[in-house]
Amino acid sequence: MRSTDNYNRTKAMQEYASAILRELPMIDRVKNNEELDGAIYEMLQLLGKCSGADRVYIFDKKEKNRKEYFCLQYEWKNEDDILEKEQLFSEIAVEDIPHWTDELKKGLTIQITDREELSPMEQEYNLMKKHHTYSRVLAPIFSRDHLSGFIGMDHFYKGISELFIHQLAFVGAHLNTATENLRMFTLLEKNLESMEKEEFIAIDYLATDNNWHLSRFIVQSRTEDGTARQVLLVIRVISEEKRREKYLIDDVPFIREQEVSETTAEIPFFKLRPSRIIKTLLIAEDNDLNYEILEEQLEMYGIHCVRAVNGKECVQLFEGAPSGTYDAILMDMQMPVMNGLDAARAIRALPFPEAKQIPVIALTANAYLEDAQKCKEAGMNDHMSKPVQIEQIIRTVEKWMK
Repeated sequence: MRSTDNYNRTKAMQEYASAILRELPMIDRVKNNEELDGAIYEMLQLLGKCSGADRVYIFDKKEKNRKEYFCLQYEWKNEDDILEKEQLFSEIAVEDIPHWTDELKKGLTIQITDREELSPMEQEYNLMKKHHTYSRVLAPIFSRDHLSGFIGMDHFYKGISELFIHQLAFVGAHLNTATENLRMFTLLEKNLESMEKEEFIAIDYLATDNNWHLSRFIVQSRTEDGTARQVLLVIRVISEEKRREKYLIDDVPFIREQEVSETTAEIPFFKLRPSRIIKTLLIAEDNDLNYEILEEQLEMYGIHCVRAVNGKECVQLFEGAPSGTYDAILMDMQMPVMNGLDAARAIRALPFPEAKQIPVIALTANAYLEDAQKCKEAGMNDHMSKPVQIEQIIRTVEKWMK
């Protein structure tokens, strides 16, 4: 009789495992958060049925009052089991599970089949005892290279296969990626109307890896009617800047900390065809955001950028660099201390051959013929009006380098 029960259980587990693999591609097709929540719950239910677990859950790592916690985001409970209140925990302080956290950060899956095995790990042992839990599996979930949470289950079948444990970790990673992508593209959809008028949109947010990110959607090309056709997504971590702002606000007694909306995305970036001859550009640009956008786009073509914040610094950087350091100079026209025209004249007047030969390209908001003539008289090779397509910059620089 026992062998028959084991056979039936094994067969059922195989069927559920197949259903889990069939369900994964469907998650990528969800169109909104409601569909995603439903798909995740169904997936957790399949995992629970397959493993015989009492509870399957996903926890995200968050920061509250300068302290890190793992907080419940999704869960499935076996309706046939009566779970005690202590078993339905919804928050764990990271400091309460130091050994598990270290293992999860290494990408390892934690499998506890008997709570007594944990006796050397006093904090983890006490936590499972507090939760009235005897067996537990936790698999890490990463956002980029940061531990952002875990997927886990309690009180599962004894003798559960290693293959299922690996499948649990794979499911967790897939669900996290699907969630992050949907949230990011929902943000983009909300801002599409603005992109009909603007060349880029910047959004900052607290991601599930507990880091602040700045995402910029940059219009690369438009249709004839002006609709954005190709959009480049660039993401940069700005945690230190945002946390300094937050701590300053926390010190003001009459301002309450507000809820921060969370979203993130794991967008696969592709490397564009590197420029065949451009290696390093010196860019004179006083506007931080303008420079960052230009730098990030050029780096996608394998081009290294060096910044000067005004015309005087541009002259100094060029003059002090070894011969051949820079392939060309991109020069903003309106800058403090020394403008682009004066900087170009100063560079051309330097007493060495490269100063007369290096391509200097003007980047300006003005498209008037007299401005182009002024640039030419100052010794610049070419003149481009903002906003400039990155491919146009590369073609222009390569033309003058030849």
